[in-house]
Amino acid sequence: MSKSDSTAFGLDLAGYSSGKSGFARADRQTDKKIFITIYQNNLFCKHLKGRDILPDIAEHERQVIESCLDRACLVVDVPIDLQGLPNVNPVHFKWELTLRPVDFAFSALPPLADRIGAPVARFVNWITRIQKNTTLLGQTLWETYPSASLQLLNLRSTGYKGKSAIFEANEWRAAHPGHQPLANIINKLDWLCEEGLKLTDDEFDAALCALTGVADARARVEGDRIEEVIRNRISRGTEKAHRDHIRATPPQGYVLLELPPMEPVYVCVKQPRTLEETLREVAQ
Repeated sequence: MSKSDSTAFGLDLAGYSSGKSGFARADRQTDKKIFITIYQNNLFCKHLKGRDILPDIAEHERQVIESCLDRACLVVDVPIDLQGLPNVNPVHFKWELTLRPVDFAFSALPPLADRIGAPVARFVNWITRIQKNTTLLGQTLWETYPSASLQLLNLRSTGYKGKSAIFEANEWRAAHPGHQPLANIINKLDWLCEEGLKLTDDEFDAALCALTGVADARARVEGDRIEEVIRNRISRGTEKAHRDHIRATPPQGYVLLELPPMEPVYVCVKQPRTLEETLREVAQ
């Protein structure tokens, strides 16, 4: 990571049609505490239909993204480096037609599928309009996948999407019947907050993205270590005769979390309602 290792922003990006994107900030304090701020009802949550006018909204979002990159690292839950998809050559395995090696290793969705193709296109629209003299990816901009980090942390990585949790009586509980999986994950991570605070799965993912950005380097998996993890996971179900054909190169700027922070983690919520309020929150 670069910029300030004590601050990072996390973005769990969805398509405009869902209006569910999560946005968070993590700050590592000098008193050995980590504070995560969830920005509820953030600017990225706008629900748009196909005929809605985009330029002003996209410009405001771009300003926030650029401000995050100027202030600290931004860790995003969306495919960025597509590694040649959909024109990968040569191809040995069927999965290579639609998945990057890291996607196959962690059972992620195809980057160009309808469920995440929209966020991919949305993010590309922003990032190609941000002019920088140096490469962003792997410097101030990073890609992650919260579900993969949960797998490395030996926590349940499925069943929590679409769920919400609330902090009551000093523990996280299901906000609604059947929503316990998310509460269980946060309890195991020992995140603390004020009584009555409620988190959705998207807000949790954004928080985990931001936390990855401020985690100790020993707790992160990146660079050559990512390639080793990918190769090992793909090799498990691949016949020995075909293992020499495995491509395990990770996307540029890809990072995961494999150890929880040693510091206590405290979560709070803010609701900046305008672009100006959001930019002030990012810049502080």
